Amino acid sequence: MALNRDARRSTETTVALDVDANADEEQPTVLYEKVQESTKEEIVEQMRKPAIVGTVEAKRSLVSAVIAKYVNLHAKLATVSNHLAQTFAIVFADAQKAKNKKRLNATELADIIYEFGVIFRTYEIQMKFGDTHRRTTRAEDSSLMNIEAFRNVLSALEDATILANREKMSNAKGYIVALSQEEKQRPYLSKGKKPLDPAYHNCLFCSHGYVDEPDWNQSNLSYNIKLKNDFEKKLGDYNDAKKAGREYIGEKGKPINRAPTMPKQKPVVLQCHCSEIVCIGNGQGPCLKCRDKENISRDSMGICDSCDVCVCPCYKVSNG
Repeated sequence: MALNRDARRSTETTVALDVDANADEEQPTVLYEKVQESTKEEIVEQMRKPAIVGTVEAKRSLVSAVIAKYVNLHAKLATVSNHLAQTFAIVFADAQKAKNKKRLNATELADIIYEFGVIFRTYEIQMKFGDTHRRTTRAEDSSLMNIEAFRNVLSALEDATILANREKMSNAKGYIVALSQEEKQRPYLSKGKKPLDPAYHNCLFCSHGYVDEPDWNQSNLSYNIKLKNDFEKKLGDYNDAKKAGREYIGEKGKPINRAPTMPKQKPVVLQCHCSEIVCIGNGQGPCLKCRDKENISRDSMGICDSCDVCVCPCYKVSNG
């Protein structure tokens, strides 16, 4: 299974909940369903299946391919972050020990691929969002995307994550809605603002605080309230007609034998912008956490190598 990168992003699941019809339109109460990001165990469960990478032997071959490229991979990871390279060395050592086992099942192999994938994804994010000087300096060395094992591990992690998220969301209450590319790519606080309730200032998926709601939430909320009020009136009229033993006549003047259904509502959402919040060196850039020079370790270029916000790829749209 191999989704292209645009397809991966476009297939992220977004769920919009029903809106409280009694909400005050001047200061609306925005409702959110507590849906958590898929855990490592849930992603590994998807990755162990043949749909991701393939059979047990195919998974073993992928782990072996990463091990074979260790020197090259480690050197390039170190150009981004010493911490990242050290973590890779630890996972590599564990993978070597596991590889020597006579019997290695799909779950054990998927766990190793997952750990490699998290490291590679962090590298990719830092390559994409690092400061201009570092990008220019590293351009001559080329990206790890040129290494097939790197690409395959990254693809496996992303595909398994999508499948895990879909399964987790499949029973979520509400309507599935889609945002346009323009809406998805809206910058932090551009045509948007922090939610009224501070309880919803942090992302429901990654827990970081770079969340806003788009300006169109208010008009969509007003639309949804009217839509729900109209629906409840129609449903009440239908039930009254049935109780009285008479036909229910719809808006077009024709009898209707089925109860009215709730029309599709417009999305009222929160949007996380962590993927665009990155350190650009020596405490500069939009990440407030990186400005705390006392508690953040940095590499030789002044780029933080331990900030969980700067390496967070989250751009999820959560329920409103």
